[in-house]
Amino acid sequence: MSGDDEDRAVAAARSLVEAIPAPALACEPETRAIRAVNDRAASLFGRDRSMLTLMGLDDLGQSDRTVDGTPIEHAFGDVDGVGGSADRAAFEWDVPIDEHRHRLAIRTHTTTLADRSWLIVVAIDVTDQARATERLRSQSRTVDALAATAPAAVFRCDAGGTLVQWNDRLATDTGYDGTELSGKALPDLFDDVDRSVVSDALAAVYREGSRAARSRS
Repeated sequence: MSGDDEDRAVAAARSLVEAIPAPALACEPETRAIRAVNDRAASLFGRDRSMLTLMGLDDLGQSDRTVDGTPIEHAFGDVDGVGGSADRAAFEWDVPIDEHRHRLAIRTHTTTLADRSWLIVVAIDVTDQARATERLRSQSRTVDALAATAPAAVFRCDAGGTLVQWNDRLATDTGYDGTELSGKALPDLFDDVDRSVVSDALAAVYREGSRAARSRS
C-alpha cells in the first residue's frame, strides 16, 4: 500500500471512530497496533490521542487475560479477519487508568475501510456496575455463612420485600417448604394484623436505611 493509500485508510478509520458515540479505537487486525482514537477514548484512558496511536491494544490492560480468564490475544484474535471465526467479540478486561483498576466492557468487530481491514474496538467503563455486583455477591456469601450456622431464621429480601435467600430454620418456623417460600413476599408470612406493619417497616428500611424489628406470632 502506497503512502497516499495508507493516509487515506487511516483517515477513513479516524472518521469512523469519531462518529462512534462511545470510546472507540481503530487498530491493525494482525498486530493490534492502535492507529486511530476518538476523543472519548483518549479521555477514558487518560492519554493523548497521539500517545495512544504509538501503543498497541495489549499495552492498555492491567492483565494479559480477560476477566473470565481468556488470554487477551485470543479474545481479540477470535474476531474474523484476525484468524478467528466470528465477525465480532465481547468480553470484560481490567485496565489501569489514573493508577486505579477499571473494568471495561470491550466490544470489537472488523470492517473494511479504503480497501483495508480494521479492528474496531469500543470500550465502556463498567467499574461501578462490577463493584456493585461484587458487593451483592459478598453479601450473599455472608448470608450463606450466617444461614448455615445461625440457630435462628436468616433470610434476605429484595427491595420489593420478596424473599430471595433463606435458611432451613425459616422454612421450619413458618411451616413453608423451600418451593413455597421461593418468590414469596416477606409480609405474607405474617397475619393480617402485622402484615401492613411489616410492609411499612420494609419500605422504611430500603428507603431510609433505618432499622426495624418485628416478631412473628
